[in-house]
Amino acid sequence: GKHPVLVAETMQRICLAAERYSLGCSFEPEMSGDQFDHAIAWAAVQLAKQVDASAILALTESGKTPCWMSRYQCQIPIFGLSRNSSTLKHLMLCRNIYPVYFDVS
Repeated sequence: GKHPVLVAETMQRICLAAERYSLGCSFEPEMSGDQFDHAIAWAAVQLAKQVDASAILALTESGKTPCWMSRYQCQIPIFGLSRNSSTLKHLMLCRNIYPVYFDVS
């Protein structure tokens, strides 16, 4: 509308406040036997925190596991490595994930 700058500034303040609030929250997923990507993501984040890792590298075809990692409020940078351009585009929408083209072959 008439005040796009004011709207953008207000949205930024809301997002930053929500981020500050959520950083103190701990989250442990409920997992069933068919949710291996959840279990792997949660375990990787917990291990990275314990060893004070500088980054997490996640080889991925679909992008699901790195996206789950980002949902567990991990402050460690996550590098999502994939050969699929659509997966890399999807990873750009997830918090704290840096998509990197990587072809194993």
